Amino acid sequence: MNASNFLTPFLANLLTQLPMLIVCAVGIAFTLVWWNRAPRASLLALLGFILGLVISLLLPLVQQVIWSGLAEVEADTRARWSTALAFVWAVLRAGTYLLLLMAVYAERSARATPAAARF
Repeated sequence: MNASNFLTPFLANLLTQLPMLIVCAVGIAFTLVWWNRAPRASLLALLGFILGLVISLLLPLVQQVIWSGLAEVEADTRARWSTALAFVWAVLRAGTYLLLLMAVYAERSARATPAAARF
C-alpha cells in the first residue's frame, strides 16, 4: 500500500473528528485556566478531555490500519473486527463521559441545593 492510499482516507476520517478535537482542545484550555479555582474538578475534566482528544486522534489511524490490513479477508471477518472496534471506542468514549461527570460533581458541598429546589 502506498502512502497516498493510506493518507487520503486517514485525513478524511480525521476531518470527521474535527468537532471533537476542537471541543477537547478548548476544554483542556478551560481546565488549565480554572485549575486554581477548582483543582480536583479541573484534573478530572482535564483527564476526560485528554482521553477524548487521544481517542479522536487514534480512531482514524487505527481504523485505517485495520481496514488496510483487512482488505483481502472475508466480509464476515471484517464485520467482526468492525464490531470489536466499535465496542472498544464506545468503552473509551464512556470513560471520557464518566470523567467529565465526576468533574461536574467534584468539590461540591453536600449542602448545596439545585436552583430548582429553592423555589
